[in-house]
Amino acid sequence: MFAMSFSFVLFTTTVINDLVAQVGTMTRLGIGSDLQINTEGWVDTSGGLFGGGFGGGLFGGDDDEPIDPVDPNRIMTTEFEQDLLRISGVERVSSVLASPEHLTQIYSSSDKEFSAEIGDYAGMSTLDITLLGIDGEYSSTVDDTYMIFTAGNRETAFMNIEELDNTCIISEAIAINLQLSYGEQVRIVIHRGDELEVYEFTIVGIASSMPGFSGRFGSSSMGANMGGVMVSHETYLDIIDIPTPTYIDRIFIKIQDSALSTSRKIVADIEDVFENDYDYRVRNLLVAIANQESLFSMINNLFFLILLSTIFISLFGLLASSYSTIIERKKEIGIVRTLGLKGKDVNHLFIIEALIIMLSSGTVGTIIGYATGWLLSSNMNMMTDIPSISVFPWTQVITIYALSAMFIYFGMRLLLRKARKKKIVDIYRETM
Repeated sequence: MFAMSFSFVLFTTTVINDLVAQVGTMTRLGIGSDLQINTEGWVDTSGGLFGGGFGGGLFGGDDDEPIDPVDPNRIMTTEFEQDLLRISGVERVSSVLASPEHLTQIYSSSDKEFSAEIGDYAGMSTLDITLLGIDGEYSSTVDDTYMIFTAGNRETAFMNIEELDNTCIISEAIAINLQLSYGEQVRIVIHRGDELEVYEFTIVGIASSMPGFSGRFGSSSMGANMGGVMVSHETYLDIIDIPTPTYIDRIFIKIQDSALSTSRKIVADIEDVFENDYDYRVRNLLVAIANQESLFSMINNLFFLILLSTIFISLFGLLASSYSTIIERKKEIGIVRTLGLKGKDVNHLFIIEALIIMLSSGTVGTIIGYATGWLLSSNMNMMTDIPSISVFPWTQVITIYALSAMFIYFGMRLLLRKARKKKIVDIYRETM
């Protein structure tokens, strides 16, 4: 019973801790850097949650309501990116150009649709993609902890797309779906209304995870449609062939001092200076993580207290079993007392025996509980296409072991109080 209680506690705690880590990973992967500024007003034509501005999808409101077209005069441009560098505390800034789907919304008045496709060199298989134009500062601005390459590496991939013509980094989902490999030649087709142009590109990196683009890069082939393909700013502008100004979808900001107060001050400074010039939304990574940790901390503590009560119920069962054992082993106590053991030595004998039972059953329960919790969390991570990060609940385990050991120690001393004080003759008389 004690092992089952421990396994249940560890299973629940592991799942909750992994859920907290998973939500934190999703937040860090979605925001990508210390601060992210998104252009507001995009309509999410993909029908998912990971569009440029969350304009559609589940959070877009009633589909029957008319949607105001995005105002080109209030969309962030590369000039805004340069202005951000003048704000105190901003260390580095990188930008992502408006995607073809966003350009369709910008030029909606001229009924000109933009889109991009990728396919093998022969053009036998193709997929719609989200073409992402990034600058040379992207890799040094975002958190590279969650930048996972399955082919190629971070340094050479981003260096190649900046220095070499017509090179790209693609999502692993696209590579799996189209059976593409590192270094292979692919065709990227750009649609500009009635115009169509084909470009040859070389794959210099395949990534299963990319900070700031959680919905565009993944390892499941189910996410291949509208998957992410990264190219440099210059390459993007060359193949899209759009006039100035250069519109920006999102900006990643790395701050000098990664402190909550500093990030909040920078956000306040940005809003004070630029709020009336552009339509945007600032996402603060530190604030988002702090809010999540506060919420999950209360939930975790509540579950921990509930589960701790099951441990103490099991400990009472263990003490009851030990008490019946003490009564049955009175003759054994009398024999060891006759051999010269004192009352405190008898205490130590039974306390150590109870602690061994508690530790062995608790360890078995810990292993089983953590293993089952890890398996469940890993399967959940695979379904959500999020990097698997398992956290062993050391704090809870140490706390439970310490409280259980103290409970056993003082409980056994209380149960052995009479047996310790009884005279040897009285013990033999009771057991005759």
